Amino acid sequence: MSTLREKWHAGLNVWRTSGGLSAPSALLRFYRCATRCDAATTRAYLEGLVRNGLRITVFATGSFIEKNTGWALRMQGLGCEIGLHGYHHLSPNRMTPARFETDLQRCIAAFRRAGISFSGYRAPNLAMAPGCYPVLRRLGIAYSSSLLCSAARLDPMERCIAFMDVPLILHEPGPEEIADALRPHLLPGRVLCVHPYGFLGTRYGPVTRELILDCGLRTVTIAEQLRGAEGLALSVDFGA
Repeated sequence: MSTLREKWHAGLNVWRTSGGLSAPSALLRFYRCATRCDAATTRAYLEGLVRNGLRITVFATGSFIEKNTGWALRMQGLGCEIGLHGYHHLSPNRMTPARFETDLQRCIAAFRRAGISFSGYRAPNLAMAPGCYPVLRRLGIAYSSSLLCSAARLDPMERCIAFMDVPLILHEPGPEEIADALRPHLLPGRVLCVHPYGFLGTRYGPVTRELILDCGLRTVTIAEQLRGAEGLALSVDFGA
């Protein structure tokens, strides 16, 4: 499971497998917590999930790390992977490569001052641009877990490789309709990014959560994804 940890967003990744589901009630509580609870409560839920055996990847802004160094170090000590999320919450596709590099260097500096190791990056709002990838390589970032917001070919270091826009469903769907909409994306190794204003919002949230939990899910780290884990990775971005 991966999460965004800063003022605006929280998110998670889960993988569909043939095995059983790890702590479905905990996942449901996390969904609800991340959408309407305060930051301290969200952090407490994340710690609880880790202590119950779920391995989590946390993508955090540099400004968040500066204000919450102790919590980030505690999560890393519990076995969580901590990833870069920029210093400010600025969408890379709206920045020049030079400005993107300056922001990311500031984030890296904050991580290093805090003593937090990292290898991955997730773009704020998942919004990457082609000019960002040379910067990531130059700064020693191993992978990106974002989305390429252009018609350009995906960069080899990009791990978010599929996207479905939830407004494709324009009426009140039933479970079968949602399943039909998801099925083309349930391919081994592919990532489905869903925004809560559609599937996970008030209107479609309950039926979608039931479908997700019925798929048979287990949590994995980004490192496991890079080693070739197969299934559906569901990335949920709780935006402002």
